[in-house]
Amino acid sequence: SIEAPSALSNAVSSVFGLPRPSVKSASNFSSNSTAPAVQEHCQGFLTARWGESVVNQPTLNGDNQSAGKDIYALVILNTNCCGDSFERLWSLSTFRICADGGANRLYDMVVKLARKRGENPKELVRKYVPDVIKGDLDSLRPDVGSFYQSLGTRIIRDRDQSCNDFYKALSELRSMQLEQYPLSRMTVMALGAFGGRFDQEMAAINALYEWDQVFERLLLLSEQNLGFLLSPGRHRVVPNTLVEGPTCGLLPVGGACRGVTTRGLKWDLKDQVLRFGGLVSSSNRLAAKVVEVQTRDPLLWMSEIKPESWAKLAAAYSNGAAG
Repeated sequence: SIEAPSALSNAVSSVFGLPRPSVKSASNFSSNSTAPAVQEHCQGFLTARWGESVVNQPTLNGDNQSAGKDIYALVILNTNCCGDSFERLWSLSTFRICADGGANRLYDMVVKLARKRGENPKELVRKYVPDVIKGDLDSLRPDVGSFYQSLGTRIIRDRDQSCNDFYKALSELRSMQLEQYPLSRMTVMALGAFGGRFDQEMAAINALYEWDQVFERLLLLSEQNLGFLLSPGRHRVVPNTLVEGPTCGLLPVGGACRGVTTRGLKWDLKDQVLRFGGLVSSSNRLAAKVVEVQTRDPLLWMSEIKPESWAKLAAAYSNGAAG
């Protein structure tokens, strides 16, 4: 049977829906105030050894004991996904959820992957079964829904048209986290966030702003892109150059971004304003292992993903040549 949203899921939607909590005041950046804490953004977990657990690995600020475990969740959206990156992200994840038609994409991608490798598609699709499929279910194919449901997937129909299926999936993930790992620090990886319809891409970017204060991190991913939000304050970004770069960008999607200062880019910025109709730092390049960014307003970080790297790394790890 198809479930209705749980009471906790509805409560999460209510608590973490609009309006979002206010962002840090620009007064934090005055020369007379105490410097705000630096937020760390490290993508090293993306290429940790395939056979090793990444749960509770040390983080840059080393506060795992007080914050609980670091866990990861994968949301598969209704656009094309890359098979090589998908397998890695799936293996990292504690929770796996499909946003409505994302289940179709998952099923079709695994079948295609099996045929490419000369494997039995019927066997391989049984290895990649999502925990939940959630949305208004206007895109989910009946055969795909029935198949996953027979293997234990929960299918939740949420008819609310005031939010999209990605939002509904995030709401469900939050309720799952609170029920099972209430003290955890959860990073959510949304696969398929770029490469489809532009309005859906913008909706995914909007989710970064809406959910900024909820999860430890929310990453938007596609075969060639990785994006996340830099909230007002100071940041240290540690790109994973095995799969990222060298191209990157700082995009003022939500409005003008004041006081943007960087260190570690080919074209650094110094207390500049980024805005559409003015300066936009697109097509910048990584020039250091760590990039420092300071901003008074929420700013979108984008970096290039090298799709061929996933397959190369997978082969290297399987041969014991990487670690």
